[in-house]
Amino acid sequence: MEQRLRLVQGGGQPRGDKRMSDRCPLCVPAQIVWKDARGTTRLASVVTRDVSEHGVAVECLNGAAIPLYRLVYFQVDRDCRTRPELPSALKKTSVLSAVFRVGPYSQATGSPSEYALRLLVEPARTADQGVARAPWSREDRVSGSATADAPRVRTNIRPWRAEHAWRVGMVVLMRIERWDPRRDGPLSEAALRQKLEARGYQVSTCTWPPGAIVAAQAQDRDRVDAVVSGLLKVTLDGESAILTAGDMVVVPRGSVRRVEVVGPSPAHCLDAIYQRDGI
Repeated sequence: MEQRLRLVQGGGQPRGDKRMSDRCPLCVPAQIVWKDARGTTRLASVVTRDVSEHGVAVECLNGAAIPLYRLVYFQVDRDCRTRPELPSALKKTSVLSAVFRVGPYSQATGSPSEYALRLLVEPARTADQGVARAPWSREDRVSGSATADAPRVRTNIRPWRAEHAWRVGMVVLMRIERWDPRRDGPLSEAALRQKLEARGYQVSTCTWPPGAIVAAQAQDRDRVDAVVSGLLKVTLDGESAILTAGDMVVVPRGSVRRVEVVGPSPAHCLDAIYQRDGI
């Protein structure tokens, strides 16, 4: 009975108070990328109000209304990802998230003025916890229990959708390399091209307008997609990531690749094809 009481009470501290204590007031620009009911990619510009390792509250500046419980990609502007007060989960290129609260509508924009997102990332585990079961195992869904080995996912979305989001969020298939100014110097098209050519790639330039889509196609050569400016969503074998300026993704031979330009600006990119034995 005492052990069950400790699980419910969270070690004597109310659950709501613990969440509030984990939040950190922080104002940085960011974007929310999502698909509407017709499958069209949408982008909303936002500014964070408070952040934590598990969620973020944002103020919406523009963009269409995002439905409650919709799965979205959240990303902080590249220049702000190195801030020390930013949680580690938000320093990634993009984070799969779920909208669990929608604020009142703004008369100026006709859209909600604020959103609250739950970050669908794998929880950090300590060394003494060992190898844990996958989150939302069948036993946990049936019993609704929370254990040290399989912590319950604390979301306000439906269990089946939360499970799907967790599984998608934990799969890591894409090799993405980010430009490091401290190591690589200032980002420019010439510097990015030189880096790829030094690795044996033949590089060409391409610019896609907003909303452009390159249909899914199996690749017969190893290649790299590098972004000079704009936002580019690359999907490889069903795994998607949104690339910003300075990001490069490895596209292995045989993989199925789909490219889509998201956001209001064109995407200026470098298409690099690996040369095998001079071919």
